[in-house]
Amino acid sequence: MMNINKFTEKAQEAMLGAQHLAEQMNHSQIEPEHLLVALVEQREGIIPELLRKMSADPATIGRGARELLAQLPQAYGGAQPGLSPRLNLVADLAQAEAERLKDEYISTEHLFVAIASETGRSPAAKFLQGHGITRDKIFEALTGVRGSQRVTSQNPEGTYQALERYGRDLTGTCPARQARSGDRARRRNPSGDTGAVAPDQEQPGAHRRTRRRQDRDRRGSRQRESFAATSRRD
Repeated sequence: MMNINKFTEKAQEAMLGAQHLAEQMNHSQIEPEHLLVALVEQREGIIPELLRKMSADPATIGRGARELLAQLPQAYGGAQPGLSPRLNLVADLAQAEAERLKDEYISTEHLFVAIASETGRSPAAKFLQGHGITRDKIFEALTGVRGSQRVTSQNPEGTYQALERYGRDLTGTCPARQARSGDRARRRNPSGDTGAVAPDQEQPGAHRRTRRRQDRDRRGSRQRESFAATSRRD
């Protein structure tokens, strides 16, 4: 049985997105094709970045993956869609990949690799292979995104992004670059006026953003509980 608590936040979000797609399209089961669309279209996820590193356009892959969904049979008036045997197998493959990499959580890249590795008559795997996206290619691209980092938290994407920002910051500390930056700043603003904003004026919408973030967290919690119930039922 799938343990949703062993998934990272982004992996849980992708599984929920797959469930919503199945519901919207009146599909009786959640298939790997639903999950593929959710992964490729995920905002601030690493799968679009992996695709770009493999010289694939995420928008093109997303449109093609959605065409796969249009080929699935529809069912009206039924119960909430459950996990298909194929998706359960993909989850098992993803867990095996996480264990092989000594990761503590199942992340979106594990799910993506599992979809690409699915054997048999898998529309999603054949579609990816047709675009040159294979298990080996994914791991090659993954090395460039996360390096030797292991997944030890439920938000590994934040770690990857921090490492990328750290690399940019190190480049920015180059003395020659700093000197050029200072020259440009002086040319733009000869008076030296920084135009600094008082601390209490920096983020006038901070309270609204905090409330929106809290609302999203509450909705996400309810959605995870719903998906966990579906997982237990299947």
